[in-house]
This record gives sequence, structure tokens and C-alpha cells, in this order.
Amino acid sequence: MKTKILNASFLLLIIVFSAYSCQKENDDQLSEADQVAFDGMEDAYKSAELYNDSLINTNDSTMMDYYDNMFHFYEGLWEQHHSGYSHDNSHDDHHHDSDGMHNDGMMNDHDNNDGHHSYHHKNMDDLTEMHSIIQKIRN
Repeated sequence: MKTKILNASFLLLIIVFSAYSCQKENDDQLSEADQVAFDGMEDAYKSAELYNDSLINTNDSTMMDYYDNMFHFYEGLWEQHHSGYSHDNSHDDHHHDSDGMHNDGMMNDHDNNDGHHSYHHKNMDDLTEMHSIIQKIRN
């Protein structure tokens, strides 16, 4: 009798754990609109980074102006996509801790595909700061 109860309890525990795991996966998925905004932020960051790197590596004043303008275009596009992102997902940058920000994606089973995190802000802030320093040196 005890064996049957233990087996039934164990089976129930497995079912409950499986149901929780499946639900957790669904909670981590982004809405279509958030996925578009998230992808837009990622693409805008990469483009801003590319133009910033190009600015660093040129001495042509015409190209410097062009790279600077393109950097600011993509910096603004990142902000535009960020404004379109709902921040309503369970793994977003405005959840989990008392400050309303994640700890660089290191907690709560974060990965790079489950939403927008504080390190996305930090990366863009760092890139913008680097761009400002380059502009001061160049001028």
C-alpha cells in the first residue's frame, strides 16, 4: 500500500513539475510586437556600434560627419524601438528586484532571447558615452 502511495505521489510530482516547466516556457515568450521591438533594438545597437567603430577608424572629415550622423540615427532608432517595447514580460529589465532592473541577466534563468534586460541599457549607454568621448577628442 505504501509503495502505491509513494509511486502515485512521485507520478503526481512529475506531472506538476512538467506542467510548471511548460508554463514557465510560455511565460518567457515575447509577444509579436515586443519581439519586433526587441529585434529592432538589437539591430539598431549593432548598426550604431558599426558606425561608431567606423568613426574611430577614419580621418576623412566628410566620412566623420557621415558616421556621426548615422550613429545618432541608430541611437535614436534604438530609443524608438525601446519606447515601443511593453516591458510587460516576466524577464524584462523592469522586473525582479527592488530597483526595477535586472542584475545584468545573471539571475532568474535569463538568456539573450527572453526579453530586454538592464545590460541592453548598459551596452547602449556605454556605446553612447564612448561616442561622446570620441567626439570630444575629434573636435
